[in-house]
Amino acid sequence: MNRTRTVAAFAATALGLLALVVAGCHESVVAPRPHVMTLASLWPSQDGRSWSYQVLDRTFAGGGAFTTYTSAGAVPPAPSMTEVAALLDTLPAGDVYHADSAAFGLRFAGTITTLSGVTRQNLVETLVSGTTPLAPRNAAGGADAFLAQLYRARPDLRVLLRARLSSATGVADTVHTYASTLLHGYAWEKTTQWIGTYGDVDTLLAWKYLTAHLSPGSEFDHQLVPSLAGDVWLHGRILDRRSVRTPAGTFANAVVCAYLIDFGITGITGEQPIVTAYTRLFNYGYVAYVDNVGPVACYERRMVSVGGISHGDGDVTLGLTAQGTPLLALTR
Repeated sequence: MNRTRTVAAFAATALGLLALVVAGCHESVVAPRPHVMTLASLWPSQDGRSWSYQVLDRTFAGGGAFTTYTSAGAVPPAPSMTEVAALLDTLPAGDVYHADSAAFGLRFAGTITTLSGVTRQNLVETLVSGTTPLAPRNAAGGADAFLAQLYRARPDLRVLLRARLSSATGVADTVHTYASTLLHGYAWEKTTQWIGTYGDVDTLLAWKYLTAHLSPGSEFDHQLVPSLAGDVWLHGRILDRRSVRTPAGTFANAVVCAYLIDFGITGITGEQPIVTAYTRLFNYGYVAYVDNVGPVACYERRMVSVGGISHGDGDVTLGLTAQGTPLLALTR
């Protein structure tokens, strides 16, 4: 009888141990929780981190042929972000009469203070065409892609821009000395809610790259230069995840953000300084971001008018060629 009880007790103990082992085995094969992309990982920002890009800048024939309207009230709104996404899927080509290639670089290097007095992390821009450096953005007042575009698109704001940025070099209506409006540096900041840059016009956030809402279909709006005008806006929309091919390789599951810069309604003057017609100009494009890598590709179509008779005055395409990761830096 005692022997029977001993065997039964041993069997019960063995079964209990077996259950623990099975439970342990079951626990060990549970799939890990999937990594969730955040702003922190989507654009690493440790000091010394760098990205190099191949640039193709094309100018189209007849790019200045804008659709015009007889009154400001007759000018249509800028395209919706749904329409922008469709434009990016088709990318109608203009007649290219000139194309330039260049190398563009971004690198985090300490901090910088803007002309308006904001101190943030310094994301340095370098642009080299052939062997000639073009307006590197490594000091306050360097070339500003957006302000250069605004200067062209809004003649009514030129006096204000000159007065506000009298010591800056980035507001002249000259040849392109930048890679893209949509991918730039300067006084850069990343929070848990957004990534953006500050500029020289005022102390407000000048540009917004991304918000914390990274699900496809998420959109955001950001007013640009509100101290100069009330109708200049940046709109963004997260597109579906996709693979992006660059000279550095193909990146899967990229977060692609489409952008639209609405420059607002522009008055067109003839030989006399009198407005004779109106139009609305906009830029559109995208930046592709890869988790733990950062921005890997960019496309921008410039100076398109509402009404659809022009494909804009040109476009620019950037593709990652290399990235640099400092081994001893701590991720911010």
